[in-house]
This record gives sequence, C-alpha cells and structure tokens, in this order.
Amino acid sequence: AHSNTNMRSYIDGVEKALGRELALRRLAEEKLRDMKEKIESEAKEDGEVEDQNDEISKMKNGTERSSALMKAGASRLIFQILDRKAKAQMGRAFRQWVCTTREGAVVSSQINVAREMAHQLETTKQKLE
Repeated sequence: AHSNTNMRSYIDGVEKALGRELALRRLAEEKLRDMKEKIESEAKEDGEVEDQNDEISKMKNGTERSSALMKAGASRLIFQILDRKAKAQMGRAFRQWVCTTREGAVVSSQINVAREMAHQLETTKQKLE
C-alpha cells in the first residue's frame, strides 16, 4: 500500500510537470502567432515579406525543435517509470523465489532431522531388546 502511495504521488508530480510544460508550450505558440502577425503587418508596410517569412520559418523551426525536445523528455520519463516498475516487479519475484527456496530447504532439513531421530529411536529400541 505504501509503495502504491509513493508511485501515485510520483505520477501526480510527473503529470503536474507535464502540465506546466504544456502550458509553457501554449504560451510560446501564442507568442509565435502574435509575432508572426506583427511581422506580417510590418512587412506589408515595408514591403519586406520575403525576409519576414524567413524569420517566421526560423521561429517555427525553433518551436518544432522545442517540441521534439519535449517529446523526447516525455518519452524518457515514461521509459524511466516503466523501467522502475519492471525492476520493482523483478525484485518482488526474486524475493518470492528466495522465500520459496528457503521454505524448501527448511522442510528438507526437517525431514532429514526426522529421519535421523527415527533411526536413533530404532537403534535404541534394538539395543533395549
């Protein structure tokens, strides 16, 4: 139950971080849109539309790069979450295996002790006869 609470709080933190990143991206896209409109209006006035389109293209490439970085970061984060979960499951499976193996060894040891006691009892019984 404790590990589920920790995992849930960790996931909540990740979701909040992703939410903040998405909000920042929306803000950057709004700024890009505003700048694009401003550049287009100024370009119409100045007659330099081609130069302005190059600037817009550069900004768009920067936004696409930023988007790619965010996607890469998110995929890394998801991989780490799944990797930790797999390691935790592997750890649980290993501990269960160790417990089962230990139980088998204890039972085997008890059987050997019981056989030895039975042998000693038989030997004592033969000596008494």
